Amino acid sequence: MKLVYEDAKYFRDILKALETCVHEATFQVTSEGLFFKGMDPSRVAMVELRLPKYVFYEFENVEEKRFTVSLEYLTKTILKNIYKDDRIRLELSQDNDKLLVVLESDMAREFSVNLLENPEPEDLPPNPNIAFTCMVKVTLEGLKKILEDTTETIKLIADTESLTFTSDSDLSKFSVRLTKGSDCLLSIETHEAFVKSIYSITYLKEFVKALKPLGAVAEICYAKDMPMSMKSDLKGEGSLTFWLAPRIEEEEEPLEEKETETMENIPEQQQEATEIEPKSETETVETSIPQETVATIQETETPQKEDEPQKPNNNSVLCLHCDQPAIGICPTCQCSVCKEHAKTLHSHSNAIPLSRSSAYIS
Repeated sequence: MKLVYEDAKYFRDILKALETCVHEATFQVTSEGLFFKGMDPSRVAMVELRLPKYVFYEFENVEEKRFTVSLEYLTKTILKNIYKDDRIRLELSQDNDKLLVVLESDMAREFSVNLLENPEPEDLPPNPNIAFTCMVKVTLEGLKKILEDTTETIKLIADTESLTFTSDSDLSKFSVRLTKGSDCLLSIETHEAFVKSIYSITYLKEFVKALKPLGAVAEICYAKDMPMSMKSDLKGEGSLTFWLAPRIEEEEEPLEEKETETMENIPEQQQEATEIEPKSETETVETSIPQETVATIQETETPQKEDEPQKPNNNSVLCLHCDQPAIGICPTCQCSVCKEHAKTLHSHSNAIPLSRSSAYIS
């Protein structure tokens, strides 16, 4: 494998753009050119590079090759000093374990870089297949100015004649409308009346920063709640495309609908327990107490011992000869006698009744 790119500085800018999403890059070299595709660790963004073979000053490759390098080490160490008219040459060692990097102008500076282990092919991200409903071309300088005034997220709203950017924060709201044919909005095409979607400002700023050294115009394609692509054509031929997942907007429902939905979610048994039945005309507050409790309270108000003998209402004196109630008092010995002993004992036959209203001895 032997690849020679005419502009070494421009090639380094391409590698720096890839570094926006990934720190290590696995390049694929085929008979058609040099290609790369990688996803950031959070799997929110992806970058894709396509360099056809005819953009190279020299291109020699017999069979497909794959090699993995550290982009940070390559851009900040190997390619940190690039001079005017430098071209870059890339070659693989015979053992495919090292990458030879040569910077050529009035002299040739050679670097040998150890390669990293290639990932398995199935670990590479799949090709995106999205039916875009909005395609616009904007200047990167104009897009950079818009993004500098925004906050955490930005909403894109497109119609047939314009593209509007809006961004909200707790204290303010920002918006800018670009019309078709203006200095910033070069073209616009939509397949729907309105196309809306929300994306992260942080990623978009990094994409624009990475693409500005490579070109002046970016093509943005998106659809409602679908990933966005931001593509820049490279010198000669080739392209570098960023992909960004959307932020899904959660629309707030009216308060009355939320309350109704909450009530509808209560289980049927719980709804029955929650409903208040109307009181009848004879119902009082006390009826809320269980009837068993009322009966218990009434029983305990006048307790009575089971073993205690019942006492007569009019007699509280017992006969001196037995335990029967006395009906009178003997006038001679002044002893109390019951009805039976008053009859059988001669001395008590003239007993005086205890109560004059009671029946006396016949």
